Amino acid sequence: MQYNWSISINPSDFEKKLLAELRKITSAYISNVIKKIRPKIRGIIAYHLINSPEYEALTDLRGKLRLDLGIENPETIISQLIDYISNQINFLKKDPTSTSLGGMTLYLLRREGLQGLIDSPLGSYTSKGGEIPWLKWLLTEGTSTIIQDYEVRYYDKAQKNSRSRFALMVQPTKLSSRAKYSKFYDSGGNFKGVKGFAIDSEYAGTEDDNWITRSFMRAIPSINELIEKEGLEW
Repeated sequence: MQYNWSISINPSDFEKKLLAELRKITSAYISNVIKKIRPKIRGIIAYHLINSPEYEALTDLRGKLRLDLGIENPETIISQLIDYISNQINFLKKDPTSTSLGGMTLYLLRREGLQGLIDSPLGSYTSKGGEIPWLKWLLTEGTSTIIQDYEVRYYDKAQKNSRSRFALMVQPTKLSSRAKYSKFYDSGGNFKGVKGFAIDSEYAGTEDDNWITRSFMRAIPSINELIEKEGLEW
């Protein structure tokens, strides 16, 4: 004589309870990973901002952007700017859905956006000609002409009136006769015209493609590698 017991499972209820438990476990896992790697992600993005053609052109003594944009003490300004950008990076947990157990989302400049960065005190300076929104020019104006009838003139020796020391924004039509040179005048002293000032195409940016977004995209492989490494070690 024997008695048998069997365990019956309602597939629908079992699946719901299993998914609920998996969501709890995954949520805790994601929260822990985010807490662990958020500072490292900010460091990775800062690294790629610094190791970029734009950073070099902004901070080198004779860097093209430093000369063209007339930034004083660019090392300090750009360092503060990178700190600002890093502090605006958010790495958040995504809630689970009917088709996923959740995930992670990385936001660049989430709180105040690109405009908030441009409008910050770091993004402009005041000169004799008024406010110079240099960061707006660099990040959003592309290669379009920003200032008509002016161009940047470069010098071998430091200039007293130059913010960048080795360049001046000049209006060729107002140059003295001694200062007129072949770039703007022909051999007969006739003015040839001027294209106006624009950001060099190598560094120019638009809202969707600029120094910050390009640095961010270069950082993605390192961020993916970090997530995989830290996730497996949790």
